[in-house]
Amino acid sequence: MIINKKTSMLKREPLLILMDGHAMVYRAWHAIQQPLTIRNTGEEVGAVFGFLNTFLRCLEDLQPTHCAIAFDVSGPTFRHVEYDAYKAQRPPMPPELYPQFDRIRHIMDAFGIPIFEYKGYEADDVLGTLCRQAEEQDMETMVLTGDTDELQLVSNRVRVLLSYSVQGKVVYDVAKVRERYGGLGPNVIPDIKALQGDTSDNIPGVPGVGTKTAIRLLNEYQTVEGIYQNLRKVTPPRIQKSLEDHKELALKGKFLTTIVR
Repeated sequence: MIINKKTSMLKREPLLILMDGHAMVYRAWHAIQQPLTIRNTGEEVGAVFGFLNTFLRCLEDLQPTHCAIAFDVSGPTFRHVEYDAYKAQRPPMPPELYPQFDRIRHIMDAFGIPIFEYKGYEADDVLGTLCRQAEEQDMETMVLTGDTDELQLVSNRVRVLLSYSVQGKVVYDVAKVRERYGGLGPNVIPDIKALQGDTSDNIPGVPGVGTKTAIRLLNEYQTVEGIYQNLRKVTPPRIQKSLEDHKELALKGKFLTTIVR
């Protein structure tokens, strides 16, 4: 992942780094095991410290030519309008974390990093739109996140650097996504999540359909819609019955998990 600096200075291909602001801040927050405070004021800055460490390390390792960050906007999104239980299980933001987002925004301003957000949509949708725009300009993009939803953005021009622990990080290209999901490509990830459910977003999925079954069915029928067009061929019978009984839930799950671009 580390680029040879001497080589990179000779000819720089454009590289856009897109950061999933909320995912990265929460990841930094949970990574710090004990409170970090400013001595004079007592203000907690653990998330700021962790986020800034990650940001500076990525600048050093990836040597991007362009960079931007996206944040969620407070208030309901179109997904909440469609499904009022969307993310309803999530606890409120800890009060000591909330002001740290403002600190991080100030840091981004100081670095000249543009902040993108859009009312009624999530940061995922903003990042998806920016990825599409970058692809249209033939620009390489790396998305920094801890959210597997964004693996659906992977393409020949887009990779995702997924953080899953303090030190654990994996770069996903198309081949790596296929390896993770039994040969299925990035475009099928919303279908997988629609069938198996996604506890982080409170999407229930189809009862009895886990990851392995979802991958098997999608390898046979390509999409959720394709499964329902061939429902009578689905085995075993209990899975066929569960799919039949929960069709509306499955289709709504795909709508909710699909990133708008």
